[in-house]
Amino acid sequence: MNQNISRTFLDFERPIGELMAKIDELRMLSNKSDINISAEINRMEDEARNLTTRIFSKLTPWQKTLLSRHPDRPYSTDYLGSVFTGFRELHGDRHFGDDKAILGGLATIDGREVMVICQEKGRGTRERVLYNFGMPRPEGYRKALRLMKLAEKFRLPIVTLIDTPGAYPGKEAEERGQSEAIARNLKEMVALRTPVVSVVIGEGGSGGASLPSTTAIRIAPNPLPDLPSTTGSSLHCNGPQPDLDCAAQRHETMPTPHQTGPFCGRRSPVPSSLRGSRAEPPKHADTRPPLHPNGSTHGQHVPGSTKHRESRGPGTKRDHRSPSPARH
Repeated sequence: MNQNISRTFLDFERPIGELMAKIDELRMLSNKSDINISAEINRMEDEARNLTTRIFSKLTPWQKTLLSRHPDRPYSTDYLGSVFTGFRELHGDRHFGDDKAILGGLATIDGREVMVICQEKGRGTRERVLYNFGMPRPEGYRKALRLMKLAEKFRLPIVTLIDTPGAYPGKEAEERGQSEAIARNLKEMVALRTPVVSVVIGEGGSGGASLPSTTAIRIAPNPLPDLPSTTGSSLHCNGPQPDLDCAAQRHETMPTPHQTGPFCGRRSPVPSSLRGSRAEPPKHADTRPPLHPNGSTHGQHVPGSTKHRESRGPGTKRDHRSPSPARH
């Protein structure tokens, strides 16, 4: 049995969870005794699959929203530790500071060097506070733009992992030009002369929904790519009382990236099971980048990474290899 499979069930998934618990009990009983109950286990597994199909074939808009926020979904740092190798984080926007909600740096995927930029929510109270629950501030968007321009200069493809409830709505963020930072990123991304592949791995609300500006869009199961955040939109439904399902329904009727005009990229889903990426986590997704005492991943390697090119002894010449041409 795969121990990495999600064992957290939402309210509407409880019947599945109860059935899975019974299957686990039967497996334990079978291991402790000589009774052969494999036929019963197989029958209940088929029943669990059929029940999952029935439940997930008629999800409400709000249930889909909850799935996009599920705590067992793989986060960006999970992918950095499994899909990419040699990740080295780059910090700061060169104007104000370093926003932890957006991670970015150089990495390798399938032998190809790329610039990877992602939004991180964090697990547990300490990490969520550190990453501001995945809500970027203006310096985060400006850091992302700096890294995109750096990638364009050296002809590196850009991979972005989108997972945010939206841009941080705090007073200080607005004072530092939150809307201008988002708008500038959208403008500059359209004109980038290097490929940009965006992968929606969870939520993509508000400032995270810059999908039309990318070359290609990959969407993980049960995502939520929308312009306003669902919770925020709920305040505009049903008068003064928040109506979350109404808000989610409005999001379902919003234009998809295929309908957003000439700047839209190619949009395609990532194949997975009905329960999505949390039921089939990326390989070695539990190996997350270790945090520095100050809360960053600076100076530390993701498992499987190689030595950083800049880490050379005195007098060692730098590697001036010609950048590889961009694919259009």
